[in-house]
Amino acid sequence: MRSYSKLNCPEVIYNELERFIHYKDYIFLTRKLTDNNIQIKKYNVNDSFETVEKYIDLHGGKIIYGISILESDIIFEKEVFAVWESPDKTIHHITRGSNAKIMFIPNENPYAIPNGYVSDFYNFFSTKEESCIKEFIENKRYFQELISKEKNSLTEAEIKDICRYGNTSISERMTNKKIDKDFDLRNKILSRVKK
Repeated sequence: MRSYSKLNCPEVIYNELERFIHYKDYIFLTRKLTDNNIQIKKYNVNDSFETVEKYIDLHGGKIIYGISILESDIIFEKEVFAVWESPDKTIHHITRGSNAKIMFIPNENPYAIPNGYVSDFYNFFSTKEESCIKEFIENKRYFQELISKEKNSLTEAEIKDICRYGNTSISERMTNKKIDKDFDLRNKILSRVKK
């Protein structure tokens, strides 16, 4: 699944994105800053939270909480995300392992940590017809629910599921293989993502 930015996302899809997000105040950020000294734990609600907190310890500034919009060929996803506000008040995307380009929507109170938010998805295609996309969304939602739990409340089976799904790249690869085998769906996707 390719990742799109505002600059190369076809207009018809970008219009759907604007309806999905329901916010007017958003910014596009490109990851520029990385710090190889930052090591994060295996299980946490979101890599960006811990990454930014550790970056602040090294460089000062504040953590800004909000929602990141991830784009692919088949879905939009809203997920909780954190970015770094530098001491000079500029905002930076610094989390490795996430998309290099993101659309970021700060929370109404950007300095308050969000509670209990699980990703929301917008499917470009009918879930009744495209079962592999429905399965992909269900897997992503389950993974998000698991990583939003407190680490010490996870069962052994849930920890195994987190390890199995990783960052859902396995689920993504399996979904891509299913799409490749479904010529009608693949052609629908190609016709939508072409400019």
